[in-house]
Amino acid sequence: MSDSADRHHAARLLLRIDEGAFASRLMASGARPGVRARVLAVLRWQRRLDAAIDRVSRRPVHRLDPPVRVVLRQGLAEVVVLGVPRAVGGDAAVRLVRRMGVSSAAGLVNAVLRRAPDAWSGLATAPLALRFSHPDWLVERWTRHF
Repeated sequence: MSDSADRHHAARLLLRIDEGAFASRLMASGARPGVRARVLAVLRWQRRLDAAIDRVSRRPVHRLDPPVRVVLRQGLAEVVVLGVPRAVGGDAAVRLVRRMGVSSAAGLVNAVLRRAPDAWSGLATAPLALRFSHPDWLVERWTRHF
């Protein structure tokens, strides 16, 4: 399977997870390493990814169409977490959003993914919960306990 096919498969899985499916069940069927890495990177860093996208987008992430939201998260995760070059990740995300049938959002995806990695870096001084993409209550508990 190519990187393009892995990206598309990962995006479809992320859409199903967004709708309420369990990631562990979807991944138990033997997802390829490229698919697994993309899905887990998005799920692990989702809070910080959304915050970075929100900083550079006119519309909040939660108000975007689900396929666009998934492609933006995945594209940004590839660049900032998985180390894909910014130009490659952005181009792949634009092709993916078109492949998913939302060609009208290609410009939005391109514009957001050009600026979002800088916004991600800007979150390095954010509160611990956001910086490490953990729930507030968990960080508060850890802070009290440790």
